[in-house]
Amino acid sequence: MTPRNIVKTLPALIITLCLPALTGCVGFEVRKQNAALGALAEFEGMLSDGDLPIENGRPLIVLLVREDGAQPKVEFSQVMYRAGRYHFFANEGRYSVFAFADLNSNLRIDEGEPRVTYPRQLLLQEGKLRASIDLMLSTDTTTKPHFEWAPIHDELVTIADDRFRERMGRKGHWAPGEFRKEVPVDRLYLLEPYDPNKLPVLYVPGIGGTPDDMRAVMEGMDKSRYQPWLFWYASGMRMNLAAQSLKSLLDEYRVLHDFQNVVVVSQCVGGLVARDAVAQLQDRDHKFNVAALVTFSTPWGGHGMAESGTTISPMTVPIWYDMKEGSEFQKQTIATAIPSVPHYMFFSYGQGSNVGDDGTVALNSELDVTMQQRATEVIGFGVDHMGIVTLPQPLQHFQNVLGRVRERVAAGQAGPAGASSSR
Repeated sequence: MTPRNIVKTLPALIITLCLPALTGCVGFEVRKQNAALGALAEFEGMLSDGDLPIENGRPLIVLLVREDGAQPKVEFSQVMYRAGRYHFFANEGRYSVFAFADLNSNLRIDEGEPRVTYPRQLLLQEGKLRASIDLMLSTDTTTKPHFEWAPIHDELVTIADDRFRERMGRKGHWAPGEFRKEVPVDRLYLLEPYDPNKLPVLYVPGIGGTPDDMRAVMEGMDKSRYQPWLFWYASGMRMNLAAQSLKSLLDEYRVLHDFQNVVVVSQCVGGLVARDAVAQLQDRDHKFNVAALVTFSTPWGGHGMAESGTTISPMTVPIWYDMKEGSEFQKQTIATAIPSVPHYMFFSYGQGSNVGDDGTVALNSELDVTMQQRATEVIGFGVDHMGIVTLPQPLQHFQNVLGRVRERVAAGQAGPAGASSSR
């Protein structure tokens, strides 16, 4: 099932998928998982380097460790290149916080590297911001981390990889907790070995989607100039969490590879995740620029049927809280300007007797006025929701956009990812 079908048939799917799930152990477990994953908390603090002689440019990494599972698990990382404020979104639960100076930039906690553990575990609750979780790095390395952290990067895949099958895309939407049993953490995959001479183009699929949905977009790129990257994530998670995960992965890749720019390309709801990740990247210097954000048919104003999913459905999917019209996430997205990042906003408006309806997303949601005003370019096509990422005319225009972005990058005109934003 494509993202188009998933969104358009949401009311029917609530009945046909959620009601049968009321019976049996698996259905009970999924409902329990979704309820837990729907609760969103956040906290922040300050990391101090303790005036230690840490080489300039070496990353300081803060790790958020979940403590109430079968074993401790690193949920998110935050890479910093100087001491200062850090921030995490998280589901409700019990956590610890660990930080270290990655002196050899290998994304590993090695002997002799300055570190610190917050002295108490945190109990995070929905809707509450925990502040002043402050840390100071120390040369006392006698305390060993009680968890494992060895992120896997640079793994090569194909679009047809069995991990990206349609069943997994659906599971990532409807049952993100079950998805996590097969994909413990969100991943960033490469379609070819990293090449410092090619501009990375990162693709973010939509809700319930897979990389195959954007196959035509990726295959139409000039492979001598661009290198495609794939973000594979549990698309039913709260959007702030998915965006934070994408931000963390890009930061980790920057530790390993000296790329200076990346283009972020997304479809449908993936555009909301991608834009929030880009917004989160505006907090400080991340040593790379987001050279452009390209979105295809994104519902900036949410989806009218998501409200039904949070009110009448016996099994609510976490992302529906953010997808419903007027949600706090929607308000935050519209309120957040990202002037340093060019935004190319593609929208689809149907064809023939269906002009004004692309079959999935309401036109007024695609064309939020504030988003139009902030975009570098807004361009529409008389195609349906999937046609905008499969048919020649929009794909040719996308290639033209990529070419213009590449010229700006070559001329040194890409805006800094650490530039200011306003919320």
